[in-house]
Amino acid sequence: MNAPDNGTYKTIEFSASKRQSHNWSASGGFGYTWQHDVPETPNVGHGYPGTPNGPIDQDYTTYNFKATGMYNFPYGILASLSYRFQIGVNYARTLSPTAPAPCNCTFSASRQGDPTNTTVYVTAYNDFRQDNISVLDLRLEKTVNLRATKLRLFGDIYNITNQYAAETINKGTGLSAGVSTFQTPTNILGPRTGRVGFRFIW
Repeated sequence: MNAPDNGTYKTIEFSASKRQSHNWSASGGFGYTWQHDVPETPNVGHGYPGTPNGPIDQDYTTYNFKATGMYNFPYGILASLSYRFQIGVNYARTLSPTAPAPCNCTFSASRQGDPTNTTVYVTAYNDFRQDNISVLDLRLEKTVNLRATKLRLFGDIYNITNQYAAETINKGTGLSAGVSTFQTPTNILGPRTGRVGFRFIW
């Protein structure tokens, strides 16, 4: 008998833009999604559980906002801003039980297509969220005419406000050197950085 594999998805989106005029332009968009399914690992997926012990379908939400703007200053200086906000994704605390050899027993919580996976949810999937991602970037550039060619000078500042956020974290229950590994960051948002450069155009 196959396990059910049904999900529901509802999304609402808004967007607006202002065309280039009076030296500036801008655009922005917002999206909100309600989901009911078995949450998948990005780029992996795992389908519905193959046993009653496996993770079951959950309710969770995501939303994000993005805006960009551009302004032409005097002397041919072009400034552009980009802002991105993304709510932290929901996640559940997980547990990977193992049966000691002397007990001569097994524990199965396999997901379809992965019989060796024995991960179970300790909490509901929407009990926790990862850090929100909020990033503001700036670019300044100026093009200089050099006879038959053009020289474009530019400078970038990424993550202007130097926001900290853990982009991915450890969701599993466990210890490492006596310290809990649950919610420890595995990848963090890059700090404020700058870049300068030039480009020849002909």
